[in-house]
Amino acid sequence: VQDSPIDWERNFLNEYDIKQRASAAYVQADFRVERDYERLFGGNFGARLVETETWIDGYQDFGTGPEPVALRARYSDFLPSANLRMRVARRAAFILGVARVMTRPPFNDLAPGIRYNFSDKTAKSGNPELLPFRANQFVAEAAWVPVRGMRLNGNVTYRDVRNFFAVGEETIEIDDDTYLVTRPVNGGGGSILSAGVRVQQNLRRLNSALRNFAVGLAWTHNNSKTDFRDPVSGERLPLPRTAEHVFKADLGYNRERFGARLRYRWRGKSLKSSFSDSGLSVWNRPVGSLDLNLGWQLNEKVQVGLNARNLLNEEQVQTTDYSGQVLRVNEQYAQVALTLRARW
Repeated sequence: VQDSPIDWERNFLNEYDIKQRASAAYVQADFRVERDYERLFGGNFGARLVETETWIDGYQDFGTGPEPVALRARYSDFLPSANLRMRVARRAAFILGVARVMTRPPFNDLAPGIRYNFSDKTAKSGNPELLPFRANQFVAEAAWVPVRGMRLNGNVTYRDVRNFFAVGEETIEIDDDTYLVTRPVNGGGGSILSAGVRVQQNLRRLNSALRNFAVGLAWTHNNSKTDFRDPVSGERLPLPRTAEHVFKADLGYNRERFGARLRYRWRGKSLKSSFSDSGLSVWNRPVGSLDLNLGWQLNEKVQVGLNARNLLNEEQVQTTDYSGQVLRVNEQYAQVALTLRARW
C-alpha cells in the first residue's frame, strides 16, 4: 500500500463463503479398426451429465452500506461428445470432434463483496448470480510427422456460444466518493471461429548436444462475434477476452528428473467490456508475457517446482476507448511461486 488512505476497520465486504458441489455421471464407448496391426481409424463417443450446486454467503454494497446476502444456485448440463481419428498416410492423421462444453465461473468471480483500490478510486466486485460458459464445439485437426522429432499441427475450431463471460463497468457513490466498479456479467450468445498452426521440433536432430531441448511455435487467429454492436462504428463486437491473434513460442528442456520450459506469449487487441456507464466499448491493447517453469523430482515422493509469470513485468491490461487513447492501466504484475509436493 503506497500513499492510500486505508481505513483499517473490519471490512465485511471482503468476507464471503462459497461452497460448490458437483455431481457427474458419464458413459463412453471406444472403437477402432485395424489391419495388419496398423490402426486405420478409431475414436470414442459418450455423454456426461453434470449437476452443480453452489451456496454463497457474504455482503454486498450498492452505495447504501453493506447488506447480507445468501444465495443458492443449482443447474444441470448434458454434455455429449464424439471424436474420430483417421490415419490418412503413414505419418499423417486427421481428427474430427464435436462436443457440448461448459466452464464454471471462478470462485473469485462469484464473490459478492467489493475490493477497493483507494488510491485511484476503482473497485472490483464479483457476481454471485453468474452463470457458466456454455457452447457447442466442432473441431477438425490435421497432424503430420514428416521426420522423427518434428510434428506439425493445423486445426480449425468453431464454437456456437450460448452464454459467455463479460466484464461490466459502472460508477457508484461510496462515502461521497465516486468509484469505477468492474464486475463479471453474462453476455448471451455469440460464436468463435479459430484457426491455428503449431510446429514442434526436438533439437537433437540438429546437434547431439541439444538432444534434451525442444522448441515449439504456435499461432492462432480468432474471429468471434456477439449480438452487441459498437455504439460509435455500429460494427458487431467480438467476444470479450478473445484476442484476434495469439502467438506462442516455447523452449523446453527435459533430462531424467529435471524439466524446464520458457514460454513467451503475445496477445493482440481484445475487447474488455461492452457494458459501461458511458455506453462505449472498452478494449485491451496488445500485450506480451514471458513465463518460466522449472521442476525437480528429488525422489519418488518429493517434487519441487518454481513458476515465474510475466518476467518482463509488462502492463497486462491497458484500457482504452474506441479511439485508442489509453485511459488507465488496470494490471501490472510479476509473480514467482515455489511449490513443494510430497506424498506418503
